[in-house]
Amino acid sequence: MINLREIKKALIYGNDNDYVLFPEVREKSVMDFIMNSEKHKTQIEEIRLNSNLALKEPSPIINFKIFKEFEDTGNRLHFENAYFKRRRQLFSLILDYIMKKNQAYIFIIEEKLWEWCDLYSWELPAHFDISKENIEEGGELPDTTVALFAAENAFFFAEILSLIGDELDEFLVFRLKKEIFRRVINPFKNRNYWWETAEMNWASVCAGAVGATAIYLVEDIDELSFIVDRVIKSFDSYLNSFDEDGITAEGLTYWSYGFSFYVFFAELLKDRTSGKISLIKDNEKIKHIARLPQILQFPSRDFVNFSDADSEKWQGDCGLFAKLEAELDIEGYNYENSTSLYSDHAFRWASMVRKIFWYCDTYKDSKGPTALKKVTMSNNGKSNKEEDHVLNKDNYLTGSFYFKESQWLVDRRNINGNFVAFAAKGGNNDEPHNHNDLGHFILHYKNENIFMDLGSPEYLKEYFNDKTRYDFLTASSLGHSVPVINDSEQKYGRLSFSKVIDYKTTDSKILFKLDLTRAYRIKTLVNFEREFIWDYKLLELTINDSFNLNKANNIIKEAFITKVKPELIEKGKVRINADNSIVEMLYPENLQCIIEECNFKNHSGEETTVYRTSFLAEASYIEAYSFKIRLMDK
Repeated sequence: MINLREIKKALIYGNDNDYVLFPEVREKSVMDFIMNSEKHKTQIEEIRLNSNLALKEPSPIINFKIFKEFEDTGNRLHFENAYFKRRRQLFSLILDYIMKKNQAYIFIIEEKLWEWCDLYSWELPAHFDISKENIEEGGELPDTTVALFAAENAFFFAEILSLIGDELDEFLVFRLKKEIFRRVINPFKNRNYWWETAEMNWASVCAGAVGATAIYLVEDIDELSFIVDRVIKSFDSYLNSFDEDGITAEGLTYWSYGFSFYVFFAELLKDRTSGKISLIKDNEKIKHIARLPQILQFPSRDFVNFSDADSEKWQGDCGLFAKLEAELDIEGYNYENSTSLYSDHAFRWASMVRKIFWYCDTYKDSKGPTALKKVTMSNNGKSNKEEDHVLNKDNYLTGSFYFKESQWLVDRRNINGNFVAFAAKGGNNDEPHNHNDLGHFILHYKNENIFMDLGSPEYLKEYFNDKTRYDFLTASSLGHSVPVINDSEQKYGRLSFSKVIDYKTTDSKILFKLDLTRAYRIKTLVNFEREFIWDYKLLELTINDSFNLNKANNIIKEAFITKVKPELIEKGKVRINADNSIVEMLYPENLQCIIEECNFKNHSGEETTVYRTSFLAEASYIEAYSFKIRLMDK
């Protein structure tokens, strides 16, 4: 690990060598290429449309009522919609100004920056405490809370000042810098934060954003060295959220969030030290982490969305992809639909601007290589015959990916020209953004998640309270393809865990067997094992569940979650007519089939309907049930 003395020495080296921060955005040749590039044409049009809209629209009102709404009702969408719209307006105008240098934009940019200076807190109400108890105890106040969005804004504004500060009013620049120091840098210098040691995305986003802000604004070498040292230590905590093979229990959505800020800071630090410090190169674990989208994202942009990953298609980030390919000499990202600057509802400046200026560095299309290529991946579990996984002619990986430490299995195949994937998970029920989902699975065929994960719901106050979180369908085991045993769902907590009994592959089959007894922690359950047998050539998934109970009269509900409503064809057979395929599920004829409609609000607050198909069994001491799922073309 790099130490404080080495950091200071590298920063001095940067001074001596006339460092340039984010050089891509400052080079005229790059700008000329972007303005005349066909592949940036859509991005430039996006900016034009949104900046024209920003010129016409008033800034959204953020008043006391919506400021207090999360505290009073638990609703966060009204505040966040206004907050993020303010971001979209400002950043669209600035991007358009950087591209065209239209001086007419300066006045409105200044007005909108002034509004941000006036906003009481840069943090979201979900991340600060305005209770009477917190105030009386001298707790952290909203205007100096350093959490995700205050840190982000400090970074974004510092970078914007670096790019166009000389063209803005001097007093505005003075005030904005003062606000950045008052709200973020000074509080960070004077206290420690829980997220600095959190093994999750917060450690990367908060620390990376604070560190990037400091790189832009802190001139004193000793002070900057101190901040950079703390940021790098926080990054160590963040990297601990990944196992050695690069998987994170937070899922792909939070991979994108946390890892992007790791890379943003890492590249700025490399610029600031004139190349002396790189937190990306020559690090095998970083390379594994960088490959995660190639494993979890499917060609249709559906993805393995365990935990609080979104249920919508994952767009990716062309700027981040391009930088990782350039720095790590890897390829295989799905660039299709990854170029939009407005796909992220939070409108993060750092990602928006780098989608333009890092992506332009690639000078290539999004179709990928034209020949098959073997890609060496780490596999710390039992190796299968495809340890060198194939990057095929359509630029996506195929093969079986088993993550021993996290107990995730992802199998990706091209069968007769159709993409098919199976994913299943173990682990424990106290993971970051946890769902009670041990033994749950996803089955994807021909551009659809047939058996699905619900992803994250609308984020309400109660969702982040362990006492009420599992009342939400998406987090409870009722929202996953796992059984209910004697009216008991899986329990929350680290004591609820699975054990991998077996993982092995043959020519066309993959076996993954889990002991799920501890997931339920009920006295009547002596043992519960679930075995997946995935035959990818026959497109058949067999699920074998075996139960050992300590009493004679038991009720077991085997449950399966789908987006499309299944149809009971006959006793022992259920059919799902998906958009592009037909799926048949065979089940023991002595079980009662119950098909239920389940409704919940997704992450965007939209009403969503899914279906839970339960198979009800009256069980004795020892029981076993087998389910076979067949994927067929229409």
